[in-house]
Amino acid sequence: MNNELQKGHPDGLDKSEATKTAFIGAAALMLPSLLPGLSSGLQFLAPGVAACFLDYLEDFRVKASLLGGVFLLGGVILLLLGKPEAMLLLAQSFAIAAILLIASWAGRPAPETLLSCSLCLAVLSGTILFLATGGRPHKAYDTVIQEVATEFDQGVEIYKKNAGEQVPPQLNEIMGQVKETMITYFPAIIGLIFIFLSLTNIYAFTMCAKVRRNQHVIGPEFQRWKMPPWLIWAFIVSGFMAIYPEDKMAILGKNAVTVVSVFYLIQGFAVMKFFFQTMKTPAFVRWLVYLLIGIQWYGLLMIIFTGLMDNWFDFRQRLEKNRKGLEE
Repeated sequence: MNNELQKGHPDGLDKSEATKTAFIGAAALMLPSLLPGLSSGLQFLAPGVAACFLDYLEDFRVKASLLGGVFLLGGVILLLLGKPEAMLLLAQSFAIAAILLIASWAGRPAPETLLSCSLCLAVLSGTILFLATGGRPHKAYDTVIQEVATEFDQGVEIYKKNAGEQVPPQLNEIMGQVKETMITYFPAIIGLIFIFLSLTNIYAFTMCAKVRRNQHVIGPEFQRWKMPPWLIWAFIVSGFMAIYPEDKMAILGKNAVTVVSVFYLIQGFAVMKFFFQTMKTPAFVRWLVYLLIGIQWYGLLMIIFTGLMDNWFDFRQRLEKNRKGLEE
């Protein structure tokens, strides 16, 4: 158990406090599936908050049993309400909360938790799609792609009507390229959503745990985040797949390398934050750099490259050594 311990966690909880904590955790877990109008926003925070409240309970078996019971009860409620389609949201919330609780109990680091959570969401969604389509997920995927392309074309047509005669003649070509890129990288876009969903819930769990003074917080601090070493092989393999002559393999590789690159983008930002803190860079300079990176796409590539190279050069350790050498 190598979590960051927080002082103040009670040695025992009375029944009323335990019941209140469990109820809040259960309610937070079910909210995204019960409130479809707010599900998009709640899904990015509620599972992490739910895991935080359930983690406040002492016995891991109690936490696991309660989490499973809430999932089963939520499924029954959704069926009674005639909302079986919301089961996917409930299953995703359950998966995120379960992984956060396991990571907290086992003392796993945040980057590993991020990878586990993102992969679990991808496998869960793929499994549900497979079962819902009777073993024909590719047909459902093709249908979704067609709907996305149709909605995109409709949006372009609405823009043309509103713009009137001011529409440049090159618009059709540009929009065609955008649509083609969006369709090609649609799996990667879904993957990015899963990564961001996992990231925000880890932060929600961590912030809530610190406020509630839970015994465990999933660490380390962001400036110390470093992806597992084996992930670099996923980047290398997907990179070779992306340049494979066969189209389907190349598309799969391009999507995979895009998703893996996001993890190294996160690690690159962690290195940058560490550098800013170590060098005591003023806040306005930090935000100016972040702004420039955000508006210049090659800035993001530099951050990804930094995250990749950190696997071999360990920039943070080198910076610490150099700083100690100067102080001595």
